[in-house]
Amino acid sequence: METGNALTIAEESLNELFFEEEARLWAEVYGKQSDKPDLESLQRMLESVNHLLLSLELPWERFIPILYRSFALYMRHPDENTNNRKTYQLSAQLMDSVVFLSKNTNLIHSVHLFCNVQIAALKKLQGEKREAEEQETEEQKIGKPETENLKSE
Repeated sequence: METGNALTIAEESLNELFFEEEARLWAEVYGKQSDKPDLESLQRMLESVNHLLLSLELPWERFIPILYRSFALYMRHPDENTNNRKTYQLSAQLMDSVVFLSKNTNLIHSVHLFCNVQIAALKKLQGEKREAEEQETEEQKIGKPETENLKSE
């Protein structure tokens, strides 16, 4: 029984260390200076990335013809003040990006699912930490009267 508890505690400790290191790395990337890793901040960042990935999961292949027609209409009525060569280049880059996104929807979806799993694991860890802290404070409250009774005797 104690071996099972020790393994569970070791696993929770590794899980916590993993997320603390992730929080440190994200903070480093975003330029936040902190001695203590902030798991809530990590959760907010993961949720932001998750939202970005969700917005990238559009059916991009449906937008390619619309973009092409819009560009063709734009080029039928060129503006004398704009450089057509630059317009062609930017349009080609945009089309390349849309094609890339349409070909990689499975990858985007997989990373989105991975972020969901990370967020769920992080929430679970935070809940477990809160429960442990509450239990610890309850034990301290219960333990204080007993020691006071011993001192008075």
